[in-house]
Amino acid sequence: MLQEAGQAGQKPDPNPDYSDAFTVEVSEITATSARIAASCKYPELYWTVDVIGKNDYDFYIAGNEYEMQSYFTNYLLDVALSYGYTSLRDFLPEYLFAGDYEYDEVMENLMLETEYIPFSIGMDFNAGFTTGFYFGDSFSTAELPKSDLAFEFKLDVRETSVTMDVYPSDKEAYYYATIIDSSYFGAGFSDEYIMNDLLRSYGDDLIHYLYRGDLIGEESTGMIPTTYYYAIAFGVDAENGYYNTELFKQEFQTVQAIVSDAYAEGSMDNYWLIEDLVEYNPSYEGLIGSEDLFGALDIEFNDSAVSAVCVVYVGDLSDVDMDELYRSALVQGTPVGRDDPARLVYMSYNDPCTICVIAKDADGYNGEMSLTVVNLAEEGTSHDYGLFDEYYNAYMGGANGMDGVLVAKKAL
Repeated sequence: MLQEAGQAGQKPDPNPDYSDAFTVEVSEITATSARIAASCKYPELYWTVDVIGKNDYDFYIAGNEYEMQSYFTNYLLDVALSYGYTSLRDFLPEYLFAGDYEYDEVMENLMLETEYIPFSIGMDFNAGFTTGFYFGDSFSTAELPKSDLAFEFKLDVRETSVTMDVYPSDKEAYYYATIIDSSYFGAGFSDEYIMNDLLRSYGDDLIHYLYRGDLIGEESTGMIPTTYYYAIAFGVDAENGYYNTELFKQEFQTVQAIVSDAYAEGSMDNYWLIEDLVEYNPSYEGLIGSEDLFGALDIEFNDSAVSAVCVVYVGDLSDVDMDELYRSALVQGTPVGRDDPARLVYMSYNDPCTICVIAKDADGYNGEMSLTVVNLAEEGTSHDYGLFDEYYNAYMGGANGMDGVLVAKKAL
């Protein structure tokens, strides 16, 4: 984490009125860049210039100077960290311009079809703001030519999952498709912003997440019953990573939960001190982690249950809202099959944890959640190392490897 800057830089005289300190002009706007020319009228100031997306400004800032200061300070922290700095005090002398500097550069990597607001601000080397924010006229990056690619969806909606088929009109075209929750649209983000945001998150790996031809049987799980989501798809220019169609979307609501009589319950009667395991078998040294114990999470299924999701939460959650905990377990839980070997879990002595298990029947419906609070005492430590070998070889020794180890989580 960045340290706070400890020394002030050169501070301007607080008496002058700096409301006219800056000029900012924008030109040569393309789909992903714009030339920004900016200057400062006061040589005693240190300052910088940047742009903020109009959507971000409207959502986070809404004309509030304090919120803009907070937003920009957090942005500076991220930039400083990305360049390997550990304090703003070291970073800002390299980042800020002297008052007589005239900025004239092309800003790259802007999002296409996006409205931006350019701004300038005076700062000292201690990240103090020495002027108010000056905002220039907003501008929008240009549109790219669109293809006539279109999509149709077929959805099989259940209580906590959906299976999606996507049929593009051009079977050779590249496109992106996924399920998103309705918060994207509830937050007021435009279709263009959503497409840009999704594509940029993949960086150079984007090509591996694009589809061609019909997409059949794509399943999304961990959803919440009676909640609205969207199936979306849009064309992508694979060469430059930009979308080239409108956003096609189909809203749907997960169905009301049908409670099955499927039931499964977790227990953790066997647990070992990792230090003892390493002494018993030095090859277990690679299992040393942040916790002291390995617990074996055994799950017992009734006749109706064919699978389940299980999760171990930090703390005793027996008094929390069970409906909220149920939804959290569906989202955060790890799938387990009826015949899967037991999971191994990193645990600690006298540190209460809650095991939540939700079983699923053969028709895909969930049963009631079982809740078991465990508090592992030192006197209960197992010294049956042959039994641990059996657990380890059944799961860890197979194809699952270290991915088989669970770590206790905090509930959503």
